[in-house]
Amino acid sequence: MQTVFKHKGSLWADIETFGVAVHGSRPELGENAILKMARLIKLLDGDFRQQLKDASGQDEWLGQSTISLGMIQGGARPNITADHCCLTVDIRYTPGVARLGGPMLLLEEFVKQHDASAVVNPRGREAASPCLDTSAEDPFVQALVRHGATLTGAPWFCDAAYLAEVGVPAVAVGPGSIAQAHTKDEWIDLAELERGAKFWMDYLRGL
Repeated sequence: MQTVFKHKGSLWADIETFGVAVHGSRPELGENAILKMARLIKLLDGDFRQQLKDASGQDEWLGQSTISLGMIQGGARPNITADHCCLTVDIRYTPGVARLGGPMLLLEEFVKQHDASAVVNPRGREAASPCLDTSAEDPFVQALVRHGATLTGAPWFCDAAYLAEVGVPAVAVGPGSIAQAHTKDEWIDLAELERGAKFWMDYLRGL
């Protein structure tokens, strides 16, 4: 029962490097996409991680923007020099990064700077979620706070961000703990559910 009025946005993106496949016994005749990706990985985990932090600063409610290198796949056979490698990253970003054009722009520019032939693409239709950045001064938000739902930020994302993106002030408030959400046996304590129902009745009566 806290008012999540800010949360990080997210971007899942595939970074692809390309090489020239040759017989594994003569690798010097080709170009190894895995080695090209290895160099990028070191840069992403160091320089780009710091660039994200510098771009976003320290958000009072959300902390810093982050990048996680989640999946990698490359090559076709052990005896063939890899001509393709794909790395999937997960970026969680604050409104500060969004105001600079978003994480996709920063990622593309960084990768191209270090490997002009590399390609960066969002991973599918649901690869990106915007930040939630509703004003704490919104009267409906203030009414939630007066009824005991204190302000907070969140590292996860939810559909409230899509409403806010088109101009509808939105927040996330509800009973229970995020620790029980999206787990094998998702559950909520009945006392928490009843407390939540009472909260919303009191809130609506107070409008």
